[in-house]
Amino acid sequence: MSSVLHALSGSSRVQVHATSNKLNVRASEIEDKLDVLNTTCSNINVSVGDVTVNTGDLETLVGVGNASLSSVDSKITACDTGAVVVSSSALPSGGASSSLQTAGNATLALVNGKITACDTGAVVVSSSALPSGGATSALQTAGNATIALINGKVTACNTGAVVVSSSALPSGCSTSANQSVANASLNDIDTSLSSLLGYVDGLEAQISNLESSATTRNSTLSQIQTNTASSGGGATRSTTSIVSSSSISAGSDIGTLSTSSKSVVLLGSTSTSGSIEIWGSHDGGTTYFFQETIWSNSDDSGNYYYHKVLEHPSADLKFVNPSSSYMGTFSLSAEEQNW
Repeated sequence: MSSVLHALSGSSRVQVHATSNKLNVRASEIEDKLDVLNTTCSNINVSVGDVTVNTGDLETLVGVGNASLSSVDSKITACDTGAVVVSSSALPSGGASSSLQTAGNATLALVNGKITACDTGAVVVSSSALPSGGATSALQTAGNATIALINGKVTACNTGAVVVSSSALPSGCSTSANQSVANASLNDIDTSLSSLLGYVDGLEAQISNLESSATTRNSTLSQIQTNTASSGGGATRSTTSIVSSSSISAGSDIGTLSTSSKSVVLLGSTSTSGSIEIWGSHDGGTTYFFQETIWSNSDDSGNYYYHKVLEHPSADLKFVNPSSSYMGTFSLSAEEQNW
C-alpha cells in the first residue's frame, strides 16, 4: 500500500512518494527549496498524516552513525582517571633533564655523607676556634689569679656601720694644730667684739645725750637728716641783705641778723682787706657775745670777698668791724638754710 506524502516549503508543497517502506524524494526539488526554508519550528507545519517515513533508509543512516561511533570507540582506550600512568611526556620549557636530576641527587648524596646525625637539644662542642679578640685560657687563669689577690686584700665590711680608724689628711686641709690656733684667734675676736659692743653701748649713750642737747636748740639729728623745715615742708633757703655798700667806723655794727635757721651762709665783699667779727645772742638780742672772726680773701684782680658757713647759729647774730684803721665799704648778705 502506498500513500502520498506532501512536504510544505514556504507557500509551495512538494509531493513525496513512499513505496514498499521506502521513502522516495526528489532531491533536486528539495535542494532548490532548502535555501529558502525557514528553520524556525514555528514556520514548519507538518501534517503527520501526510508524512510517510521509510524506516529502512533511517535504519541505514543509523547504522552508518553507529559504525562511525564504533570506529571512534575503537580508538579510545579505557582510562582510570584516578590512576593515570603517563608513559612519556615532552619536557616542559625550563625543566631539568634526568641527567641533571641525577647529578643533583649525587651532590645531595655527597652532602648527606658529610652530615652526622645531631641531637640539637644536647650538642657537645668538642673543639672551637677562639673568636677574634677572645682571651686565651692562659690569660683567663692569670686574670683569676689577680682577682684572687684582690680578694685577699678586701675585708668584709658592713657599709652601714663603717668605723674609720685612721685617715690621711687631704691635700690643703689644716692640721689640728692650725685648728687650735684658729680657735684661739676666734676667741680673741669674740673678746674684741665684746669690748667693741661695750664701746658701742657707750657711744649710743653719748649720741642720746647729744640728741637731747640738740633738741633744746631745735636741731636734732633727725631734723638735720631729713632736710626739712620746722614746719615739716621742703628744704628752704632765703637771702637777707645785711649791709649794702655802706662805710662804717671801727666798732660799728655792719649788720644784724635774727634767724632760727639750721645754717647761715655769709657772702659779701669789701673795698680793702680786713676782718669781721661775728657776735651772737641767746636772749633775744639783749646781750651779745663774741663768737669768731672771719677774714676777707682776694682774687687775682685785687677784689676782696667774704665767705663763711655758720652751722647751727645763734638765734640773733651781729657783725662788727673790729679795726679802727679799716674804714672800708661793705656789701654783705646772709643766706639762711633750713637743713
